[in-house]
Amino acid sequence: MKIKYTGGADEEEVDMTGIKNAKNFGQDDWDTELIGVQFANGTTGLIAYNPECKENPYTNQFTGTSCLAILYDTDGFKKPNTQQKDLRSINVESLNGRNCAFEVDDICFTAPFYPEPITKAECEQLKADLGIKYCSYDNDYWAGAVKACGGVSKMPSQNQMVDLAKEIYGAASIGLDGTTYNLNWNKDKLDEMGFDTSSNNFAVWDSWESGSTYGSVRDFQQTTTSRFSTDREFSIIQAICLGD
Repeated sequence: MKIKYTGGADEEEVDMTGIKNAKNFGQDDWDTELIGVQFANGTTGLIAYNPECKENPYTNQFTGTSCLAILYDTDGFKKPNTQQKDLRSINVESLNGRNCAFEVDDICFTAPFYPEPITKAECEQLKADLGIKYCSYDNDYWAGAVKACGGVSKMPSQNQMVDLAKEIYGAASIGLDGTTYNLNWNKDKLDEMGFDTSSNNFAVWDSWESGSTYGSVRDFQQTTTSRFSTDREFSIIQAICLGD
């Protein structure tokens, strides 16, 4: 079943088949599975609990705050299945908990963006925490993307970029290196994903650090896609991160 849920200012349609644990409610530290309930009046719900909350056996009261996170549907299985209409929630900070703008083969990607560069000095200061090997530029856009994502491990790998390309072009096979020809990208899908296609082609950083001055990029054009290495000081390259 899919429902419409408001995350921030935007309403998104969420596939409930992937909502299975407290992390999907934005409660990352609880590490508990959801349970489904149906009340006598027909209200259905999903409940996550916080294991840090303890019950006093003498008073039957719980210690701790935010012991439960609940998403419930006041009219059960009937439509519209939309927040602020028949859906209500308590302590649900986000619905999928993954900050996904889109998913490809269960890989969660955040919304595309143009990263802000960081300086060589800032790169040197952060590289151990972020997993960066080299710092060479005072306008390092690849390192800026890494910083925005929270580390190299949060950037898509080259193989994950191939999976993304297969989704964009509806192709069964995309080469990891070199150029793949005779493709036809899905413009509607790209718009839904949020990529800037205004110049009829675009490129996206991946996690690979190619030498001391280069970053790895996948280029997307209407009928071709390829991977190449380029200077990390280019500002026109977009970035996406891996969601949790």
